[in-house]
Amino acid sequence: MATNNKKTKNIKGYVIRISPYKETDAMVTVLAEDGLYSFGARGVKNPNQKNFSSVQTLSYSSFTLSEGEGEEKIYSLKEGICLESVDGKHDFARLAIIQFITEVSQKMSEGEGLKEKYALLRATMQGLNSGFDPLTLATLYLAGLLRVEGYAPNTGGCSVCGEKKDIIGFSMIHGGYLCRQHLENQFDKKDPRTLKIARYIFNVTPDKFVHYALEKSESLEFIRDLADLLAESTGIKLHSLLLVNKI
Repeated sequence: MATNNKKTKNIKGYVIRISPYKETDAMVTVLAEDGLYSFGARGVKNPNQKNFSSVQTLSYSSFTLSEGEGEEKIYSLKEGICLESVDGKHDFARLAIIQFITEVSQKMSEGEGLKEKYALLRATMQGLNSGFDPLTLATLYLAGLLRVEGYAPNTGGCSVCGEKKDIIGFSMIHGGYLCRQHLENQFDKKDPRTLKIARYIFNVTPDKFVHYALEKSESLEFIRDLADLLAESTGIKLHSLLLVNKI
Protein backbone atom coordinates (compact mmCIF):
# COMPACT_ATOMS: atom_id res chain seq x y z
CA MET A 1 0.00 0.00 0.00
CA ALA A 2 1.33 3.43 -0.94
CA THR A 3 2.02 5.88 1.88
CA ASN A 4 2.04 9.69 1.84
CA ASN A 5 5.41 10.85 3.11
CA LYS A 6 4.90 14.54 2.42
CA LYS A 7 5.93 16.76 5.30
CA THR A 8 3.49 19.31 6.64
CA LYS A 9 4.02 22.76 8.10
CA ASN A 10 1.62 24.77 10.24
CA ILE A 11 1.62 28.55 10.05
CA LYS A 12 -0.56 31.45 11.19
CA GLY A 13 -0.58 34.75 9.39
CA TYR A 14 -2.25 37.34 7.20
CA VAL A 15 -3.20 36.73 3.59
CA ILE A 16 -1.68 39.64 1.66
CA ARG A 17 -2.01 38.39 -1.90
CA ILE A 18 -4.21 35.98 -3.88
CA SER A 19 -3.07 35.31 -7.45
CA PRO A 20 -5.67 33.31 -9.42
CA TYR A 21 -4.66 30.58 -11.84
CA LYS A 22 -6.84 28.08 -13.64
CA GLU A 23 -10.56 28.43 -12.98
CA THR A 24 -10.85 28.04 -9.21
CA ASP A 25 -7.24 27.68 -8.03
CA ALA A 26 -4.94 30.37 -6.65
CA MET A 27 -1.47 31.08 -5.35
CA VAL A 28 -1.71 32.55 -1.86
CA THR A 29 0.90 34.69 -0.11
CA VAL A 30 0.84 34.90 3.68
CA LEU A 31 2.89 37.07 6.02
CA ALA A 32 3.52 35.03 9.16
CA GLU A 33 5.58 35.83 12.23
CA ASP A 34 8.50 33.74 10.96
CA GLY A 35 8.44 34.91 7.36
CA LEU A 36 6.65 35.11 4.04
CA TYR A 37 4.99 32.00 2.58
CA SER A 38 3.49 31.30 -0.83
CA PHE A 39 1.49 28.18 -1.58
CA GLY A 40 -0.88 26.74 -4.11
CA ALA A 41 -4.51 26.39 -3.08
CA ARG A 42 -6.89 24.30 -5.13
CA GLY A 43 -10.52 25.32 -5.53
CA VAL A 44 -10.32 28.28 -3.14
CA LYS A 45 -11.98 30.70 -5.57
CA ASN A 46 -15.16 28.70 -5.11
CA PRO A 47 -17.20 30.27 -2.24
CA ASN A 48 -18.50 26.84 -1.29
CA GLN A 49 -15.03 25.37 -0.86
CA LYS A 50 -14.06 24.67 2.76
CA ASN A 51 -10.87 26.77 2.64
CA PHE A 52 -12.49 29.77 0.92
CA SER A 53 -12.81 32.03 3.99
CA SER A 54 -9.26 31.36 5.17
CA VAL A 55 -7.64 32.81 2.04
CA GLN A 56 -9.54 36.09 1.78
CA THR A 57 -7.33 39.17 1.67
CA LEU A 58 -6.14 40.31 5.12
CA SER A 59 -7.79 37.36 6.85
CA TYR A 60 -5.77 36.08 9.78
CA SER A 61 -5.76 32.32 9.32
CA SER A 62 -4.17 29.08 10.40
CA PHE A 63 -2.84 26.95 7.56
CA THR A 64 -1.62 23.40 7.29
CA LEU A 65 0.67 23.17 4.28
CA SER A 66 2.03 20.14 2.47
CA GLU A 67 5.68 20.52 1.55
CA GLY A 68 6.58 19.66 -2.01
CA GLU A 69 9.70 17.84 -3.09
CA GLY A 70 12.91 19.41 -4.35
CA GLU A 71 15.10 22.25 -3.15
CA GLU A 72 12.45 24.95 -3.62
CA LYS A 73 10.01 23.20 -1.24
CA ILE A 74 6.88 24.48 -2.95
CA TYR A 75 3.94 24.34 -0.56
CA SER A 76 0.32 23.45 -1.23
CA LEU A 77 -2.65 24.09 1.01
CA LYS A 78 -3.96 21.13 2.91
CA GLU A 79 -6.30 22.95 5.30
CA GLY A 80 -7.06 26.54 6.18
CA ILE A 81 -9.05 27.93 9.11
CA CYS A 82 -10.02 31.61 9.27
CA LEU A 83 -9.33 32.96 12.77
CA GLU A 84 -10.10 36.65 12.15
CA SER A 85 -11.78 38.16 9.10
CA VAL A 86 -12.05 41.77 8.00
CA ASP A 87 -15.07 43.38 6.38
CA GLY A 88 -15.41 46.83 4.85
CA LYS A 89 -18.33 46.35 2.46
CA HIS A 90 -20.69 48.71 4.26
CA ASP A 91 -18.25 51.49 5.19
CA PHE A 92 -16.42 53.40 2.45
CA ALA A 93 -13.70 54.74 4.76
CA ARG A 94 -13.00 51.30 6.15
CA LEU A 95 -12.99 49.77 2.65
CA ALA A 96 -10.54 52.40 1.41
CA ILE A 97 -8.19 51.75 4.32
CA ILE A 98 -8.41 47.97 3.83
CA GLN A 99 -7.39 48.40 0.20
CA PHE A 100 -4.62 50.77 1.25
CA ILE A 101 -3.26 48.34 3.86
CA THR A 102 -3.45 45.51 1.33
CA GLU A 103 -1.49 47.42 -1.30
CA VAL A 104 1.12 48.61 1.19
CA SER A 105 1.54 45.06 2.50
CA GLN A 106 1.91 43.59 -0.97
CA LYS A 107 4.52 46.14 -2.01
CA MET A 108 6.54 46.29 1.21
CA SER A 109 6.39 42.79 2.74
CA GLU A 110 9.63 41.63 1.19
CA GLY A 111 13.29 41.65 2.13
CA GLU A 112 14.59 42.19 5.64
CA GLY A 113 12.68 42.86 8.84
CA LEU A 114 9.78 40.47 8.19
CA LYS A 115 9.23 39.83 11.89
CA GLU A 116 8.90 43.57 12.52
CA LYS A 117 6.64 43.97 9.48
CA TYR A 118 4.42 41.15 10.76
CA ALA A 119 4.15 42.86 14.17
CA LEU A 120 3.13 46.11 12.47
CA LEU A 121 0.45 44.39 10.38
CA ARG A 122 -0.82 42.40 13.38
CA ALA A 123 -1.21 45.57 15.46
CA THR A 124 -2.87 47.40 12.56
CA MET A 125 -5.41 44.67 11.88
CA GLN A 126 -6.20 44.08 15.54
CA GLY A 127 -6.79 47.81 15.91
CA LEU A 128 -9.00 47.87 12.84
CA ASN A 129 -11.08 44.94 14.08
CA SER A 130 -11.45 46.58 17.50
CA GLY A 131 -13.01 49.68 15.91
CA PHE A 132 -10.04 52.04 16.34
CA ASP A 133 -9.67 54.92 13.89
CA PRO A 134 -8.72 53.43 10.47
CA LEU A 135 -6.89 56.53 9.21
CA THR A 136 -4.62 56.66 12.25
CA LEU A 137 -3.83 52.97 11.86
CA ALA A 138 -2.98 53.42 8.17
CA THR A 139 -0.67 56.31 9.06
CA LEU A 140 1.15 54.35 11.76
CA TYR A 141 1.42 51.24 9.60
CA LEU A 142 3.05 53.00 6.65
CA ALA A 143 5.32 55.05 8.91
CA GLY A 144 6.37 51.88 10.74
CA LEU A 145 7.19 50.07 7.50
CA LEU A 146 9.27 53.01 6.29
CA ARG A 147 11.14 52.92 9.60
CA VAL A 148 11.84 49.19 9.24
CA GLU A 149 13.07 49.77 5.68
CA GLY A 150 15.43 52.50 6.92
CA TYR A 151 13.67 55.47 5.32
CA ALA A 152 12.32 57.17 8.44
CA PRO A 153 13.24 60.86 8.70
CA ASN A 154 15.20 62.16 11.67
CA THR A 155 13.00 63.29 14.56
CA GLY A 156 15.72 63.35 17.21
CA GLY A 157 17.16 66.70 16.19
CA CYS A 158 17.83 68.90 13.18
CA SER A 159 18.54 66.75 10.14
CA VAL A 160 21.24 69.20 9.04
CA CYS A 161 23.20 70.01 12.21
CA GLY A 162 21.78 67.68 14.86
CA GLU A 163 20.66 70.54 17.10
CA LYS A 164 17.83 69.43 19.42
CA LYS A 165 16.66 72.93 20.38
CA ASP A 166 14.76 75.52 18.37
CA ILE A 167 13.22 72.94 16.02
CA ILE A 168 10.59 74.73 13.94
CA GLY A 169 10.37 72.73 10.71
CA PHE A 170 9.89 69.26 9.33
CA SER A 171 10.26 67.75 5.88
CA MET A 172 10.14 64.03 5.13
CA ILE A 173 11.79 64.47 1.76
CA HIS A 174 14.59 66.65 3.16
CA GLY A 175 15.51 64.42 6.08
CA GLY A 176 13.22 65.29 8.99
CA TYR A 177 13.38 67.96 11.69
CA LEU A 178 14.84 71.36 10.83
CA CYS A 179 16.08 73.99 13.26
CA ARG A 180 15.49 77.70 12.75
CA GLN A 181 18.96 78.21 11.28
CA HIS A 182 18.54 75.53 8.63
CA LEU A 183 14.91 76.09 7.66
CA GLU A 184 15.25 77.16 4.03
CA ASN A 185 11.69 76.70 2.80
CA GLN A 186 8.91 78.39 4.80
CA PHE A 187 6.56 75.65 3.56
CA ASP A 188 8.46 73.27 5.85
CA LYS A 189 7.78 75.38 8.94
CA LYS A 190 5.38 73.44 11.17
CA ASP A 191 3.38 74.11 14.31
CA PRO A 192 4.39 72.34 17.55
CA ARG A 193 1.58 69.76 17.29
CA THR A 194 2.64 68.67 13.80
CA LEU A 195 6.23 68.32 15.00
CA LYS A 196 5.08 66.11 17.89
CA ILE A 197 2.95 63.96 15.56
CA ALA A 198 5.92 63.47 13.26
CA ARG A 199 7.99 62.17 16.15
CA TYR A 200 5.11 60.02 17.39
CA ILE A 201 4.31 58.16 14.18
CA PHE A 202 7.92 57.16 13.57
CA ASN A 203 8.63 56.05 17.14
CA VAL A 204 5.42 54.51 18.48
CA THR A 205 5.65 50.75 19.02
CA PRO A 206 2.96 48.37 17.65
CA ASP A 207 1.62 47.59 21.13
CA LYS A 208 0.62 51.26 21.48
CA PHE A 209 -1.03 51.73 18.07
CA VAL A 210 -4.50 52.16 19.59
CA HIS A 211 -3.51 54.56 22.37
CA TYR A 212 -3.98 57.83 20.48
CA ALA A 213 -6.09 58.78 17.45
CA LEU A 214 -5.10 61.58 15.11
CA GLU A 215 -7.52 64.05 13.61
CA LYS A 216 -8.76 63.11 10.14
CA SER A 217 -7.03 66.06 8.46
CA GLU A 218 -3.77 65.24 10.25
CA SER A 219 -3.83 61.60 9.19
CA LEU A 220 -4.60 62.46 5.57
CA GLU A 221 -1.77 65.01 5.40
CA PHE A 222 0.75 62.61 6.88
CA ILE A 223 -0.39 59.69 4.71
CA ARG A 224 0.14 61.81 1.59
CA ASP A 225 3.59 62.86 2.78
CA LEU A 226 4.48 59.26 3.70
CA ALA A 227 3.38 58.09 0.26
CA ASP A 228 5.58 60.78 -1.31
CA LEU A 229 8.52 59.64 0.82
CA LEU A 230 7.92 56.04 -0.24
CA ALA A 231 7.82 57.00 -3.91
CA GLU A 232 10.91 59.19 -3.59
CA SER A 233 12.89 56.54 -1.70
CA THR A 234 11.83 53.36 -3.51
CA GLY A 235 9.88 54.27 -6.64
CA ILE A 236 6.80 52.56 -5.20
CA LYS A 237 3.56 54.43 -5.92
CA LEU A 238 0.40 53.68 -3.97
CA HIS A 239 -2.62 53.68 -6.27
CA SER A 240 -5.05 53.16 -3.38
CA LEU A 241 -4.12 56.64 -2.14
CA LEU A 242 -6.76 57.93 -4.58
CA LEU A 243 -9.44 56.16 -2.54
CA VAL A 244 -8.01 57.31 0.80
CA ASN A 245 -8.09 60.93 -0.39
CA LYS A 246 -11.86 60.62 -0.87
CA ILE A 247 -12.55 59.71 2.75
